Amino acid sequence: MLTKHNGERSMKFHQLLKLKINQTLLMLTGIATIPYLSAMESPASHANGNIAIQKQTDDLYRLLRNTQSSNRSNNTKLDHLLKKEVVALLAHGANLEQKDRYGNTALIIAAILDNFTLMRLFIKQKASLDAQNINGDTALIIAAANGNKNMVRLLLRNNANINVQNNSGNTALIIATAGGEIDIIRLLLENGAVKNITNKSGKNALAIAQEKGKKEIIDLLKNPPLLKFIGKKQKLI
Repeated sequence: MLTKHNGERSMKFHQLLKLKINQTLLMLTGIATIPYLSAMESPASHANGNIAIQKQTDDLYRLLRNTQSSNRSNNTKLDHLLKKEVVALLAHGANLEQKDRYGNTALIIAAILDNFTLMRLFIKQKASLDAQNINGDTALIIAAANGNKNMVRLLLRNNANINVQNNSGNTALIIATAGGEIDIIRLLLENGAVKNITNKSGKNALAIAQEKGKKEIIDLLKNPPLLKFIGKKQKLI
């Protein structure tokens, strides 16, 4: 089991992660911030579920809330223990699709935690890739905000919808552009990201890149790479 000490380290980790990602998100006018810390709560509704399954689900969300394991932490022992506990909860019926009061599913929380191991596990368990939280953010949008290329690639390989817009109208491509994540921008473009989608501020990815004076990103958006779909072909809108 994870210790109280790890839980305290978890809070510090989450605070730093929240600050980093919110700084990226706040670059865009009118974009809502993700409730990163508050999101780590148990699912809100216990009403119509089986009590035993609900307990496993609550335990799963509690475990996710208390962990600081990350694919970037290089703590493979902690990751292994975490995965073992999560697998046990899933085997006893924990519900991956139940949302907490901020609309986060287990997969979205894995993206918030920046935890590749958990995300891969949840995808293998057929978690919904395109679930959105109350801000309209998907796991892909959050992974792009984190600058996690491996996570973005994993989601695309499993056919996550690349052009979903959140409540502010931002796509993963717009978010990646705002954060200056050129490798993720290239990966998204190679997999069918539509560069002309505008957010609710009337800005597309190119307009944001031009505002920031990011010449390399501007050139990439004006001359996108050839499509190299790593999952099924995305529906171009």
